Amino acid sequence: MPTPQSVGSYGFLDLTSPRRPSHPPNAADWVCFRNRIIELYQHQDLPLHQVCAFMEATHGFFASPKMYKDRFRSWDVHKKYNEADVRDLFERLADGSTTFRDAKIHGHPVKWARVRRRVSEGIHGFHLSSRHKKQLDCLVQEQKLAKQQTPSHAPQSQNIQDTCINNAAPSSPSLEALDRRGHQVLISVKAYLDERVFAYGGRGYIESWLPPDMIAVGHKRASFSEMIHPSELNQNLARGLSMLVEGRDSPAASFLLCATNVTETVLAQEHGTLTSCLLDAFHPRNIPTYPRIGHTMSESTFTTARRTLGPRHPVTLLCEFLHICTITQTTSSIFHFWGHFCRLYSSALTIKSPMTIYINQKYLEKLIEVCRYDEALAHMQRSLDPVFSSLLDSQPDVAVDIPVNIPASLWYLRHRARLLRCLGDLRQELATLKVSSRIITAELSKLRVGIAGSPILEEIFRTIDEVALYYATQASFAAEEYRQYSFLAQEVAVTLCAAVRGDQDSKTLSMVSTLEQDYRQMGLADRARSLREAYPRVFASNWARVETVSRHHFPCRSCGNGPNTQIFCDQHMMSLDDPEEDMDVIAYRVGRVFALLPERYDLVEAR
Repeated sequence: MPTPQSVGSYGFLDLTSPRRPSHPPNAADWVCFRNRIIELYQHQDLPLHQVCAFMEATHGFFASPKMYKDRFRSWDVHKKYNEADVRDLFERLADGSTTFRDAKIHGHPVKWARVRRRVSEGIHGFHLSSRHKKQLDCLVQEQKLAKQQTPSHAPQSQNIQDTCINNAAPSSPSLEALDRRGHQVLISVKAYLDERVFAYGGRGYIESWLPPDMIAVGHKRASFSEMIHPSELNQNLARGLSMLVEGRDSPAASFLLCATNVTETVLAQEHGTLTSCLLDAFHPRNIPTYPRIGHTMSESTFTTARRTLGPRHPVTLLCEFLHICTITQTTSSIFHFWGHFCRLYSSALTIKSPMTIYINQKYLEKLIEVCRYDEALAHMQRSLDPVFSSLLDSQPDVAVDIPVNIPASLWYLRHRARLLRCLGDLRQELATLKVSSRIITAELSKLRVGIAGSPILEEIFRTIDEVALYYATQASFAAEEYRQYSFLAQEVAVTLCAAVRGDQDSKTLSMVSTLEQDYRQMGLADRARSLREAYPRVFASNWARVETVSRHHFPCRSCGNGPNTQIFCDQHMMSLDDPEEDMDVIAYRVGRVFALLPERYDLVEAR
């Protein structure tokens, strides 16, 4: 139960109330308590019945819901955002006058759930693509999680004390104990890494994903019988789970079975992909247990580790700790641990070590996925900006200075652009994409390697997909012609993705599904039908089996790594045969997409 002091600090009246209202309240009473009522109803987002109960219990203010509603109308107080509110919000986001972090409506931080509700009700002439709706969902979820993790200062009724006792949240000592346990696990894992990774300077993990003791001394390329990469695990898990939610049990089972086999192999061999696999399995995005799944990914991974490595192995202890954090929904503890884990690599191998870069990149990706944009920005500025700063320092008429290699640099620029878009800084997003455009244009003019599995082309089609999002954003906020630009970019990205990864790959499936959905939403039935005909497997409901290995997943002929480990090899090549696509045609299509980018952000509205 809040004390008078704590309640007073949040602007509520209790024993210090300057007056006792009439029953029913008169006009002077409504004036006296106006700010208190608006604070409860609009700013703290309490339901009307809770506002009534609190005002009665705390202030002796007795009024019917109808009286409150009449006053709200006369005060022009609305919980729902109107059409003008939403339009003005997105216009300010588009012109850069505000960001997603700082956006306000009527002088108060935006309630994104209300924005989503108003958009879903329909606004004439206003359209958000499916991708932007997903981004809006992320913002809503972020506020929901923040509200759950923040001690509630909402007013209490006289009966609330018993409720608090019966439904108490985990106490701070429990959280402290969890953090202490995480610290002990980190010490154990550090000793494990000191022996297996850091003592070798990380080179065993850089030149091959196999453990250092399996690498022949003096040989750059290790001999191996099976190629496993985290992308195979991540994609199969994510796709399988989404299919279960959609009710597509048969294809989901194939994906999840493959993911389970990969996880077991990774743990049994203490494989170099372990860090990336754990980042995906124990990730706040996977906290909710899907109703069609008997266990979460974290439970499955922990069980496999305990069975494969034993209960006291450092990796098992790590899995156990992260599993506890996952099932108790202590998101902050998960990210707190991974932040220290990244610093552990930075300290042991320096931030410019390829392995450190890879882990810092993965962590940035996870922060962005769950909309922890402030933390993502701080991590990027601390751990990745110093490595890739030369990319942004180059003058437009001078070749871009590549600090690591082409794929790793494009990865950094792509995620930087995405983060800036999520923060509402569209001007800097455009500047970042322009740098990517310069690098890609220069690289395509001299690139003569196999297309299937090429990490450079992998980053190119992903960058084009990011450009499509930029165009879609402008179509929502500014000129409608950007809608066609977005479709053009998506079509090029899908075609190139299929060439690089194959039409059975989960990334191809995801991109095709998104584009087909966008076509249907815009009433472009012919385009949607053509896409379904071109990629029939995407829309199949009962695949007999799912191919997991093709020529698109061959190990590199130079370093022996898989398709997404490009930062470890400057001469990364997956295949040399190009029977299906011509590099000049690819360069032409990609050039068309980038040619539509405005020179400066202030030209967007003029177009």
